[in-house]
Amino acid sequence: MWRYYLFLGWRSLWKTPVISVLMMLALGLGMSFSLVVLTLFDSTRHNPMQHKIDSLFAVQLDNWSDDPAKIFVWSKNFVPTALNFRDAKAVLASDIPVRKTVLSASGAMLDNPSQPEKSPGLQSGYLVSRDFFAMFDVKFADGGAWEPQGIYTGIHEIVLSEWMSESYFEDADSVGKLLLVDGTPYTVAGVVSSDWYMAPRVYDPAKNPFGTSPAFYLPAEDIALYNYERWGSVFSWNNDISDSHQDFIDGETLWLQAWVEFKKPEQKAQYLAYLKGYIEQQQENGRYKRSNKVYLNNSQKWMSVLAGYQSYGELILAGLILLICTTNSIALLMAKFLRTSLDSAVRRALGASRFALFTQHMFEAFLVAVGGGIIALLISFYWFEVINKTMSGWDWHYFAEFAQLQASSIVFLFALVLLATTLSGALPAWRVSGTNPSRYLNTE
Repeated sequence: MWRYYLFLGWRSLWKTPVISVLMMLALGLGMSFSLVVLTLFDSTRHNPMQHKIDSLFAVQLDNWSDDPAKIFVWSKNFVPTALNFRDAKAVLASDIPVRKTVLSASGAMLDNPSQPEKSPGLQSGYLVSRDFFAMFDVKFADGGAWEPQGIYTGIHEIVLSEWMSESYFEDADSVGKLLLVDGTPYTVAGVVSSDWYMAPRVYDPAKNPFGTSPAFYLPAEDIALYNYERWGSVFSWNNDISDSHQDFIDGETLWLQAWVEFKKPEQKAQYLAYLKGYIEQQQENGRYKRSNKVYLNNSQKWMSVLAGYQSYGELILAGLILLICTTNSIALLMAKFLRTSLDSAVRRALGASRFALFTQHMFEAFLVAVGGGIIALLISFYWFEVINKTMSGWDWHYFAEFAQLQASSIVFLFALVLLATTLSGALPAWRVSGTNPSRYLNTE
């Protein structure tokens, strides 16, 4: 029997092809837009450090203004996501974590003095502590990290990415070679393998999370001596960003992120107590006036904290677009059903039951939803091809690997639209199925 109703629904759709196509297009456009947004949203939530979810943590200290009018709005918990240099040194000073690092995006002019024919180039990289490489499973093609950590008199060693090493040293082994960083001599300690990359960059998801591996890594401790570029997020609540480098690193400007890694669960509690004690000591000196809050966020939580509530704006927008398109499709479905009231009246007069007419129109609504879903898939595949080609450039090609349609998103949205359209078609279907045949037959 269902085949008969399906046939009637299909034939009814072809009687009004323009309206039928418009309904399917409305659903298809809404679904395709939502599919793209959901897929991109899901790709940013991928966590490449899931295997260290219970041992690796980002540090948050509430060193912000106690003025209620000055709220830190760049994180979900309204606590600063960065530290100043003084607090970063305190994070590194503890021996409780088995590993710890501070980091910040940076840039520097690199030059190979042994090849004067090569022009110096401004490159983007990171200021990190030595433990960064072990904490985030960085794979080396040659050499390794520099040996000392927590020394502020100058480490003067640098780690290059493999593509940057080949750019400055061609095929030669660069480990142990000299490289000028903003004119200062640095020795190459290691070369990061081109097989290693992290997408998204859990350690700094707010800074080009799907970009290629950074060109270089410099010791963060060397910032005590040299005024390297700071290309990461910089926050200040008392406008004390100074032109003097010494005043900057001694001030309250927040610009360094901190991570710690524990081997045992009890070390986390011990480290929290250590940080609480440090804050209480600083409060006696007039700092940390707002609170003594300390947060240790695992990698998944950290990405959520940095994304803030604005990340849900994309989902809300996708939902609103889908709602508008579905509502328009339902309105057209209502108009179409009312337009075919005469056909329904004739069928009632010939003995068709109200349930039979209702079932026919429900099958018609079902076919509209299925047609909209097929159109949505075709449009979505097209848009993802466009996105992949657009994002396949040097700095975003890793993003293209994640910008793929997810089966879960397709099933969820298809089921949602199918249910919404079919159920929403119940009202006009029930109304039309109750048509009084005598009204139309007398008119004719």
